[in-house]
Amino acid sequence: LSTSVELRGCSPGTSYFGQVRAINELGDTPADEGYWSFTTVPPQPGAFGKTSPNDLATLVGLNPTLSWSSSDWADSYEYCLDITDNGTCDSKWVENGANTTVELSDLTPWETYYWQARAVNREGTTFADGLENHFWSFHTAFRMHLPLFLNQ
Repeated sequence: LSTSVELRGCSPGTSYFGQVRAINELGDTPADEGYWSFTTVPPQPGAFGKTSPNDLATLVGLNPTLSWSSSDWADSYEYCLDITDNGTCDSKWVENGANTTVELSDLTPWETYYWQARAVNREGTTFADGLENHFWSFHTAFRMHLPLFLNQ
């Protein structure tokens, strides 16, 4: 005769559908004449790591691609590119949608850059490599412009 039930063992981020029926010796009657549904809350995004350019890379081009692995349960990603080595994002976190890569352009030659990525969903934020302050660095190459001599 119970009118409620506690559901256990539901998986996170999963949709479920159900139906309740009243039963007696004459038969059964479904509640609200249909099924109901609910979706469980997903967990915070899963662990993931940065992949390229490698930490402490040197002679990186001026238009590099930052990349990181995917994170389970992530709705979107953000990245930070800094020139200050202090373990925090002094510039700003840039939204990158569901993409796990971003193509940078026109970086300053002979400069050291520090970068970090994070995965986001409604339950929270997970930083690449497990720590907010675990920025990787790379050093850009020097751009040379050589004069062009033509023989006439």
